[in-house]
Amino acid sequence: MNKSSIIKKLVGVVMVGTLTLSTVTACNYDTRSSGRSGTYQDDYLENPINEDFLQYEKALVTSNQVLDLMIAKDAKTIADDYVLEEIKPLLTEEDVAKVLNDAEAKYGKIVGYKPMQWGFEPRVENGKRDKTEFNKIIAEKYGNKKSANKIPILFSVKIVEHENAMVNYWFQFPSDGEYTKLLGVFYKEKVGTRNVGQF
Repeated sequence: MNKSSIIKKLVGVVMVGTLTLSTVTACNYDTRSSGRSGTYQDDYLENPINEDFLQYEKALVTSNQVLDLMIAKDAKTIADDYVLEEIKPLLTEEDVAKVLNDAEAKYGKIVGYKPMQWGFEPRVENGKRDKTEFNKIIAEKYGNKKSANKIPILFSVKIVEHENAMVNYWFQFPSDGEYTKLLGVFYKEKVGTRNVGQF
């Protein structure tokens, strides 16, 4: 066996080992803080919320309620009832309507979602990361001034079926234990299976 063949075999063994390790690691992605109803192979599955994540159950309920309003194109109710009071000047009914219209223009109408499909990703955001009005408001209300205004938040992740694509939605909540008011909503076409909080 020549030197080139030996090197190729070693590289092959290392790659197989790395892929195996990645698969095992991905299946248990940060299980101490993040979790989902599905598996790493199929994340669009419904399951009851397990006991490690029951504290976030209200976030799932709120996410589903907002999705139902999105399907009904009821931007007014979303803006009035589900946006955190302090950021309502920054996330108006017109802003919500634009998000809904842009998503529909890009992916087609929402045709469905699974109510008991869930994903939760708690994070800590730095309120001084930039000088936006949004961050100033949120840092003032929820920031920990002893730790540079770090803001605990929760992403509730829903997979939504549009006419032309599957789309991931991240509903952002302050970690206040209530999870009834939104800080924001992000969406992006679903491509494969990602870690819970990976955009």
